[in-house]
Amino acid sequence: MIATNNNKVLPMGAVASIRGHIAEAEEVGLCHIFKNLQISTITLIQLFSWFVNSVVYYGLTLGAGELGSNIYTSEALSGAVEIPAYVAATVLIEWSGRRKTLAGFMIMGGVSCLIVKWNSNILFPLLGKLAIAASFSIIYIQSAELFPTVLRNSGLGLCSCFARIGGILSPLTSFANDFTHAGQFLILGVLGVSSGLLNLWLPETLHKPMPDTIQDLETLLSGYSELRFDPIESEED
Repeated sequence: MIATNNNKVLPMGAVASIRGHIAEAEEVGLCHIFKNLQISTITLIQLFSWFVNSVVYYGLTLGAGELGSNIYTSEALSGAVEIPAYVAATVLIEWSGRRKTLAGFMIMGGVSCLIVKWNSNILFPLLGKLAIAASFSIIYIQSAELFPTVLRNSGLGLCSCFARIGGILSPLTSFANDFTHAGQFLILGVLGVSSGLLNLWLPETLHKPMPDTIQDLETLLSGYSELRFDPIESEED
């Protein structure tokens, strides 16, 4: 009906293929993610990344008031830096890809938090907030492109659940300040850097076909070392 209204003709076998995908989607559950070592590794890295993004993002937001001479100015600047963060993320993911951009922003945010341990200049937590805000916006795109269609909703829901857990636990990081100077930023920095490095093991999804089934994802991953895709070749070549 839709194809007819748009004056389009469906390719041969399209309807049967769609019905097959629907039937498979009804049979596939989240447990199928963990039946393949590579897919399990990719999923666990994503879950940790969502958790870390949430912990660091809200940790920096809540801790912004403790830095600088004016709590209102510090909080306002903490929110304002997100504007250039989203602009930079939009440009960079199309230029250098999802994997490198996400990992770079998370590492930059983590290093900025670590520097606060020895230098309390407000510029460093603001730089960390900029970086983690950018990575938080990118991770939605990357995860959506990594999960196959039959598991995309469930996979993103599981990732979002881990992010919410990170948001709940984020305020607790401030208790580390009772044991050491800027202990909260030390925790946020270690989490950010470690998650950024792990993201370097994820495959690049820029200009790659999105997998529809688990078999599609397994096919894309098979034969690639270190869970990375080789550069895609254009059809003209």
